[in-house]
Amino acid sequence: MPRPILTNNAPRAKPESKIVTAVKGSYESEGYLVATERPLGYGRADLVAYRVDPSKCDARLTNGQYRSLERIEHYTVLRHLPEVGEGPGISIEHLCEKLGRSPAFVRSTLLGFLERSGYVARVGKDGFARVNGFIPIAKEIVAVEAKVSDWRKGAIQAKRYRWFADRVFLAIAAQYKHRVQKDLLQKHGIGLLSVEKNCVTELLSSPVMAPHDPDRHSFAAEWLWRYKRKAVLEAAGCASEN
Repeated sequence: MPRPILTNNAPRAKPESKIVTAVKGSYESEGYLVATERPLGYGRADLVAYRVDPSKCDARLTNGQYRSLERIEHYTVLRHLPEVGEGPGISIEHLCEKLGRSPAFVRSTLLGFLERSGYVARVGKDGFARVNGFIPIAKEIVAVEAKVSDWRKGAIQAKRYRWFADRVFLAIAAQYKHRVQKDLLQKHGIGLLSVEKNCVTELLSSPVMAPHDPDRHSFAAEWLWRYKRKAVLEAAGCASEN
């Protein structure tokens, strides 16, 4: 009689999962808030570590800015607007030129939401200015790509994270660290982490560099406010919004 075929429909853990777990624990021990498997428009980062900026969190609470901003264009609008009290506001027509969007979309979908949520105020008859002081609410964003041995593929993916992160790292299993061409990583500003069990060693630092896309950087930081607000406020030492 033939033996029954046993199946297991549970998803298999990624080979890099132990590396990610070790790196996550390392960053958390240093006071970072950590997200894993974050899709931010330039691939799905295995790990993104955030260091909170208390002053930005405090300003956000003071301004009553509780709504999370989920459109990249929200940050583009805020970046182009002056602060309230720092000169004349920007018109809808000017923003349309900057964003390449229709007046109706800019007025209702972008400015309308931002004004209702307390991030934008009208200045004069036709102008708008920002009431922000919070972007980004993270002092630093670190993105990590984890690989067991394929460092070249990991380096290519890590380089993409320069679009939104201040620093980027490739994390690789310690037994394969000798394969990595460190000079190539340095050329592209990629740091290197060696992982053996729960021990994480920084073999190559990553320089702090301005992200290629400042609006994507703010979008990445907003994950904290949307999903980890309680932890953010505790880390920042701020009182609850309630």
